Amino acid sequence: MVPRVAGSIPVIRPNIYNVYMKLTDVKIGKTITVINVDDCEYTHKLSVLGFVSGCKVCPLNTIDETVTVDIKGCRYAMSKEVVDHINVEDLPLS
Repeated sequence: MVPRVAGSIPVIRPNIYNVYMKLTDVKIGKTITVINVDDCEYTHKLSVLGFVSGCKVCPLNTIDETVTVDIKGCRYAMSKEVVDHINVEDLPLS
């Protein structure tokens, strides 16, 4: 539910605790929400794969320097160097 002020303008609740984290720091099997992708050489490639603000992603496996993630029903294996540019936050409990 989105809080409303003065009519029907939605109020976006800021993340006052700044609990954003890197995708590489998330526990395996935990579904989280992508906040943004850092501005880097991989930004366009990641957005084409579906790593955009608001999408749900779940890290499945980490082997050496490779992270396998599930996003929108697809599984991708990427290096930690690339995944480290994806900022995420926990999904709100529903």
